[in-house]
Amino acid sequence: IVHYGATNAAYNRGVRIRGNEVRMANYMGGYIAYNYNPMEILNNSFNVQGQNYGYYGCNFYSNQSSNATIPHLFNGNSISNFSYYGVYMYLPMATSAADTMQVYNNTLNSAPNGYTLSQYGFYVSLPASAKANFYHNTVVINTGNTSTSSTGFYSTGSANILLKNNVFA
Repeated sequence: IVHYGATNAAYNRGVRIRGNEVRMANYMGGYIAYNYNPMEILNNSFNVQGQNYGYYGCNFYSNQSSNATIPHLFNGNSISNFSYYGVYMYLPMATSAADTMQVYNNTLNSAPNGYTLSQYGFYVSLPASAKANFYHNTVVINTGNTSTSSTGFYSTGSANILLKNNVFA
């Protein structure tokens, strides 16, 4: 699934990606980029070919919302067999004034012995002081490779992240 927004927020309103199933994607299950209003990514299934090259489960890239009252929702998604990033979230908000991003009830399961040595469940890069909530997610990293950079959750840029009732294995 590719949703590549316009660089003008007036053209990116009301985007909802929900209830889809992507099977055996090669490089990315989802590429959702440059949408400058809140988005809903709900109840999707992204399955990639991590043993070959399935790099990203879902790349949520530079969706820089500034909306102070409506958040991005990334909830109820299943992402499996990724080789490097389960969910890569780079700059989902434009400023710290944007409403708190909500990431709930997702299941991420990496590829056993995937294409890369490192695996990240959630990789999150936020603007300084931006806010995000990660609740009730399950992340399983299955790599058999020796690496010090595999982790269920990696965050940079902001200390305003709430992690509650998640399972990282």
